[in-house]
Amino acid sequence: VVVRAVSSSSSSSSRGDGGTTPSARDNTIHGVYGPHLVRRLELVLAHRAHAEGFVGCLRRAEAMAYVERDVGDHLRDAIHAAFDADGDGLVTASDIATVLSLARPFANTPHVALEARFQRAMRDAPNAHRFERGIARELAREATKYVPTLDAWMTQPVRRVAASLRTRALCEARTNETEDAR
Repeated sequence: VVVRAVSSSSSSSSRGDGGTTPSARDNTIHGVYGPHLVRRLELVLAHRAHAEGFVGCLRRAEAMAYVERDVGDHLRDAIHAAFDADGDGLVTASDIATVLSLARPFANTPHVALEARFQRAMRDAPNAHRFERGIARELAREATKYVPTLDAWMTQPVRRVAASLRTRALCEARTNETEDAR
C-alpha cells in the first residue's frame, strides 16, 4: 500500500496561544489537525483498507468512501484503531490525549490538561457508565456520536482524512488510466 503525504503550502507552526480552535488562515486538514496527526490517520486508514482486501486505487477509494459515509462498521473500526494509542483494546482519555498531542491546535496544551478534558467529555456522555474503563471497539461510534467534543476531535478528523485519501485514490486511478491508454 502506497500512501503519499501531501504537504500544505501554509505554515505548519502553532498559533502559539494554546487555543483549541483551528487557525482561520489554514483550513486544510494539515492546517487544522497538524501534519503528524493527519499522517497517523492516513496510515491507519490505508492499513485497514489493505487488511480488508481493498487493494488498488479504485478499491482504496471505495474503502475510504465507506469510512467517510459511516457504512457498516468501517468508521467505528477506524476511529478505534486510530485512537487506541496503547493497543489494549480500550480507548481511554489518556489514549485520546496521546494521539491528539500530535494535532496542531493542541501544540501548547499539556498532555495532563488534554487528558482531563477528555475524561470530562467521557464522564458527561450519555450512558457514561459504559465507558468507565474506556471505549471498546464496538462502542466507539456510539461514544463519539453523542458527545460533541469526541465527535469533533475523533470522528471528524477520521472522516476528513478518509475523504482526502478517497480523492487522492481517484486521482491516482485517473492518472493510471491515462498512462495505460498511451
